[in-house]
Amino acid sequence: ISDSNACLLEDSILIGYTPVYNGEEICAVSTDTLFGTHVLIWNKTPNKGTRFYRVYGANSASGTFSLINTIPYDTFSLFPDTNSMHLNKVWYYQLRAVDSCGNEGSGSLVQPNLYLQITSNNQLNWNNISSVPGATNIKVWRSINSGAFQQIATLASTASSYIDTTATGVSRRYYLEVDLMPNCHINIGGI
Repeated sequence: ISDSNACLLEDSILIGYTPVYNGEEICAVSTDTLFGTHVLIWNKTPNKGTRFYRVYGANSASGTFSLINTIPYDTFSLFPDTNSMHLNKVWYYQLRAVDSCGNEGSGSLVQPNLYLQITSNNQLNWNNISSVPGATNIKVWRSINSGAFQQIATLASTASSYIDTTATGVSRRYYLEVDLMPNCHINIGGI
């Protein structure tokens, strides 16, 4: 800048910029059987400038992801996907942090829900969940004739099937439980 006497004045200013945070990960995708929804859970990382999250979904891990919803940072780190089109099949989710300038991060690892199918010969099949961070075991639970559920097997997280040979000729119900990393928490927090 110069004044009327042709004196020059120079100065500089340093504007700090923190890139949008790319480290958020979905730690669980569950199914709420009471309400018929998939539920995403993630741990928030504080002090990263995140203003909100965008949840994306697709019908394959390499598919085209579409925006499902936007979740403010200062609410619970939980998203119930109430879209019935995503139920009764494998659906893939991705979480992306967005900063106060509207810059969107590259996104979390893609995580599927756990989709269980049962064949007529008592074979349980489900999609592979070995990509889920912190998944250690899959527990198979069974109810006979509408009785209480009992655990009947513990499998590695790489398993994707199980044959139940101990309960034939009776009415059966099953569910799967996945042991996850111990620090998967629904949390709420400010920026």
